[in-house]
Amino acid sequence: MISTMRRWKWVGTVGLVLMAGCGQPVPCGDLADASPALAEVCVDGVIDCGESEQRNQYNACPADQPPAGVDEQGVMWLPDLLFGVLPNPYHVGVDCWRGSSPELGISSYQCCYDANGLVTEGKSAGSFDFVDPFRSPDALLEHFGLDIWLWALCY
Repeated sequence: MISTMRRWKWVGTVGLVLMAGCGQPVPCGDLADASPALAEVCVDGVIDCGESEQRNQYNACPADQPPAGVDEQGVMWLPDLLFGVLPNPYHVGVDCWRGSSPELGISSYQCCYDANGLVTEGKSAGSFDFVDPFRSPDALLEHFGLDIWLWALCY
């Protein structure tokens, strides 16, 4: 669980990002040590729009919708549902799955499928998330700052 001090640091960081406006890089904080992907993009301590746009180089989605559970690569797949029951509001009309594994650290794959299979383009496509929002309530806040807010700033 993330410490209270770290949580308030993230609340402050998200607040500063909101006040800074569009196009500003988002600080990685001390999360870079928790994920190989974050370590790679956070060398300078921030994630900017260019790095955010390249995030899907880390995504690894099966061609077909995965069953719930651990696959042969050791990735745990679960439905990507808001509060565990509602369809993901950012990916309307598709079924999204979230994949996590020890090798990803705090990051996760997000893969979305329609009747034709994996959706790879457009607003319904999944994305690599620097922070898996399902890890903890604190991770949800970090996911907002590094994944959702940065996406909103850049696209």
